[in-house]
Amino acid sequence: MQGLLEESEVAELIKFHVNETMNVTTVDHEVIKILIKKSFKGIPIFIIDLVEALLAQKYIQYTAQQLITTSDLDDMELYGDWTSFVLPIRFEKILGNIIDCLSVKEIMILKYAAVIGNVFDLSTLNRINPFNNLSLTDTYAILTKFEVNLL
Repeated sequence: MQGLLEESEVAELIKFHVNETMNVTTVDHEVIKILIKKSFKGIPIFIIDLVEALLAQKYIQYTAQQLITTSDLDDMELYGDWTSFVLPIRFEKILGNIIDCLSVKEIMILKYAAVIGNVFDLSTLNRINPFNNLSLTDTYAILTKFEVNLL
């Protein structure tokens, strides 16, 4: 899945948006890194929504014309636990539409992968895979379709 913007363009969009809306002149590198990672493949409207949601939920803040992460966001990133973050409505609608188009096998594989964690190897997933007749190649194809991180 190729995004609309490259990482450097995502960074520039973030800087432009916060400068225009909040008169923030500096954006901490950690904020940019997290936003690039979570920005829905560089789709501009999702980047803006994400910045706004993180600000509204106080995961990022601006002080003295600088946008910085809070300790809550640092912890969420460190532990890979974003369950307390409320997705913007636009994300929910798009993700809901994507999920609605998945097969039962794809949904189950992604659910099992989510239980294992952020990064894992294929053999671990296949050991708990409920579809005994699904090959490693098929499982790999499903996961790479959704850009799941594999070891």
